[in-house]
Order: sequence, then structure tokens, then C-alpha cells
Amino acid sequence: MRKEGMIARQWPQFPEAGEFRKRWGGSEFDNVLARLRIMELKDKWPFKPVELSGHNFRNFKPDSKMEALALQVFIGMMNLIEAHHQLARKYEADGDSDAALREYRAMIEIYPYSAELYLEMAKAMHRLGKVDEILPILLRAAKIKPLPEVMIWIGQIYLHYNDLKQAVIYLEKAYLNDTKNDSNLILMLIQAYERDGQDEKARKMKALLPPSGITPL
Repeated sequence: MRKEGMIARQWPQFPEAGEFRKRWGGSEFDNVLARLRIMELKDKWPFKPVELSGHNFRNFKPDSKMEALALQVFIGMMNLIEAHHQLARKYEADGDSDAALREYRAMIEIYPYSAELYLEMAKAMHRLGKVDEILPILLRAAKIKPLPEVMIWIGQIYLHYNDLKQAVIYLEKAYLNDTKNDSNLILMLIQAYERDGQDEKARKMKALLPPSGITPL
């Protein structure tokens, strides 16, 4: 299709299959759950005689903790997001960052419009030392819902990389939606304004600081 120019004359470059597999929205747990569903399906008519339908699956005994977890999801004792969360926490505790993040990607695949899940994944990336991969995840969250915490994280990252215009944009968005009068957010805005040469805005923000001896960064 690409060679013949179907769909478009020029096709974009895609990642190699191995790289794509690292980032797709599924994990080994999804494969195990799929195998259970296929097993249950093939244990019924027309794959089995009606009188033997479901016999093998009713007597199924999990061979691993993952199979046991998948069985809980299959029979409705646990929802799929809970199972992925449980596995993500286990992998993170074991120090297996790639496996943990695969579980978060699987959760996002299930609920792609949950800004909270993107934020949770970004926090996991931070804990696991994957700091260079955080910004794209947070920017996707920001497009879905302008959560103040997401805006603060993005503003901090841009501030760190000295992209002051973008830092100001996102920190201002966070401030507009801030209901806690967060002193740390105000301090970050003061720093961004001063470094960007917006002295008047910095002065006005300083006036909003509580009289608790806090000094600007």
C-alpha cells in the first residue's frame, strides 16, 4: 500500500516493530486475559458438545499469580483498571520500570480521555527516573483537561529547560485554576516572570505572597 501510494502519496516514517511493541497499549496481563476468554469460548458449543459445554473451564486452575488475577477480572471480582494498577505497583516495587509503565499505558488505552491517568503515569515515570519521557504524557493530559497539577508540572519542566514563554503560559493557567492560593505556585510564577523580564508581573505576584517570611526563588 505504501509502495503504490495508496491513502497518501507520502507516508510518514513509523517506528520499527520492536520499538512500537514497547509502547503499545497492552501488557502481558492483557494477553493472559485474552487466552482465558478464548479458552472459555472454545469450551462451549460449537467447539464442544452441548452436554460437555463449560466443563473444562469450570475446572480451570490458574498456574500463576497473573492467571489468578486474570481469572478474578474475568469472573467480575475485580475490574480491569484495578488489576493493571495492582500489577503496576508490583512491578514498580520490583524495580521493573518498563513493565510498570506498560501497565499504565494499558490503562490509558482503556480510558484514553482520563487526564488523571496520564498524570498518574507521569508521576510513576518521575519515580522510576524516566524524566525525559514525562512532558509528552503531561501535554496529552493538558489537552484533555486543564488540571492545575498538570499545568504546574508542565510549567516546572519548561522552567527547568529555560523555555520561559511556555513556562509562563502553563503556570498562569495553573494559577487561574488554583483554589488553594498555593505559595509555591506563586513563587514559580515570580521566578518565571523575572527570568523572562516581566518585572511588573513579578512585582504584582510578590504582593500576593502571605506574610510568612517566604522569599522569592
